Amino acid sequence: MYITAIATNTLTVVRAVNGTTAATHVTAKAISVYEYPSAISEACLMMAARLWKRKDSSFATIIGVPEVGTMNIFRGLDLDVKLLLEPYIAEVAI
Repeated sequence: MYITAIATNTLTVVRAVNGTTAATHVTAKAISVYEYPSAISEACLMMAARLWKRKDSSFATIIGVPEVGTMNIFRGLDLDVKLLLEPYIAEVAI
């Protein structure tokens, strides 16, 4: 469920978001609310802003600007985004 509004102890929710299936829930039943750590939220906003700006370059890997020369644009997560997320990434043994 996605919470769209909170008023005292009353939540307004939308069911079946992000590919999930809507399910019924008991009225007045206790729930758990997960709030992402601030570093995760910041990393998501940072990456979204940078991807939005990169659309102007047609997502090219090298762009040339007469005033400053050639710039390399890296794909994947930006370094500072990786640094923000690093504490939350677990090593997985294969």
